[in-house]
Amino acid sequence: MNNKYDLLLLIVIYNNPVSSSETFKTIMNNIDNSTLVMIYDNSNISQLDVQLHENYIYVWNGQNNGLAEAYNESFRLAKKYSIDWVTLFDQDSKVPNDFLDTVKAEILKNKEYVALVPRIKVNEKIISPFNTKNALFGVKDEIKDTAINSGNTIKCSYINKNNYIFGKNYTLDFLDYDFFKDLQDNHEKFKIIDEVIEHNLSTSNYATMSDSRYSLFLKAETKFVYNNYISYIRRYRLKLMLRVLKIIMQRGSIIKIKQTFKQVINSRGGS
Repeated sequence: MNNKYDLLLLIVIYNNPVSSSETFKTIMNNIDNSTLVMIYDNSNISQLDVQLHENYIYVWNGQNNGLAEAYNESFRLAKKYSIDWVTLFDQDSKVPNDFLDTVKAEILKNKEYVALVPRIKVNEKIISPFNTKNALFGVKDEIKDTAINSGNTIKCSYINKNNYIFGKNYTLDFLDYDFFKDLQDNHEKFKIIDEVIEHNLSTSNYATMSDSRYSLFLKAETKFVYNNYISYIRRYRLKLMLRVLKIIMQRGSIIKIKQTFKQVINSRGGS
């Protein structure tokens, strides 16, 4: 298939009309014919309520298999169209007008990086990129080794060469941690580009998360720690204990408190 696109841009929708997606609203006027846009809808009922141009592809998956399947499908589509780079987005990112111009300029001059990440702002605070050990265990380290996936632009050759599959270990939470850990293990690098994206992060406030959502997050977090940082279990237990206090102060649900405290007890066998 002829390569008429230099970038595939993915927007993942969940129970939100396409027209109401902050990502769609802020980026649609900056899409040109060299960008292929894939809207992946994980909702129970299709949320497509707009007329799409020919360089848009809409996929509805009513089973809601999580972000992982959407990510994997975008790279399969990129391979079909011989596209070298994919940008991942959730539905609730406020994308600057010049974001795509910046990304494409970086792609043209890039020789050594396999991912390009913007800075992510949540509630007026830059929260990404960040240091993994600092985020999980409170270890002081200024090296930015991880970023959230919304706004992340990834070189397809890295995915293909390493047979990397999103969701092999995680389907929703910690997909980004897992991807950037894979980069580290393969001695690859990412570049922080000169863009700031405002984002609504669903896991930024434990008190407002539903109990079921928090349970999924906690399981993924614990799994990531045990799989990659077993020597930091004691620090992780301390972090969880501090989280219990935080949830109490935020007047969070007793279920979240019990779930977190149970994980503290279960991790006592660690070093």
